[in-house]
Amino acid sequence: MNSRYSSQKSKNQLFYRLSHGVNQAICFPYLGGYANTYQKLAEMLDCNVELWAANPPGHGGSKAALVEDIDELIDNYASEVVRIMRPGCVFFGHSMGGTIAYFLAQRLTGMQSSGAVAPKAVIISACGAPSVFKNSRISRLPDRGLIDQLMSYGAMPKEVLDEPEFLKTLLPVFRADYRVLESAAHKDLPPLNIPTYLLWGQKDDAVPISALLQWTRYLKCRPIIWPIKGAEHMFIHSMVEEVARYVELSFDEMLLMSA
Repeated sequence: MNSRYSSQKSKNQLFYRLSHGVNQAICFPYLGGYANTYQKLAEMLDCNVELWAANPPGHGGSKAALVEDIDELIDNYASEVVRIMRPGCVFFGHSMGGTIAYFLAQRLTGMQSSGAVAPKAVIISACGAPSVFKNSRISRLPDRGLIDQLMSYGAMPKEVLDEPEFLKTLLPVFRADYRVLESAAHKDLPPLNIPTYLLWGQKDDAVPISALLQWTRYLKCRPIIWPIKGAEHMFIHSMVEEVARYVELSFDEMLLMSA
């Protein structure tokens, strides 16, 4: 584990800084992921980007209890992220992280009247709209069914199947994350009124274009779709250089908007 991540003092810390820079991006991990998920992205970004990554309760060495409800998770994040956010910050979330980035951006835009900083833009990566999970019962599947679901889009390495004790520890984390997504599907929020980019892998079987386009009813501004040719669902790892370029592009786009 990278020393910049592992040397932090608190085992329950929610946000970790993985790189330093002038522009600020705050990232939220995919289902079952944790802060160090974004270490490679931090290394790929140019030196002008300060990258922070969320470490959800109960993930990645956190001793905090797992959270199973979207409102509780956003409460936790909102109380801490305001301590690190700077004007012009961009939120980035891959897969489940895209839903979290969206809900947290909603919360912070609603707090602006009390002086809170809201993100300047949101990048939602490989993530279907919250409504995708409206009738989902994935969190209630038996262990084998849950494993098959995770394996279907590359969220669990095959090697884990040979480690039953590790698998026993990991499955409750995935169940909790699915419950968060299932609770988010039933929330009725006003459309988010900040620039939003949808990063999409053209070979992503888990998030077809139809699921991606459902985001339009959650957004006031027309989203910009950034396709990645040949990318499957977990392109945050397999095509991280392309992801880094799009994160950097988001800051360029904001400069053009403010010119």
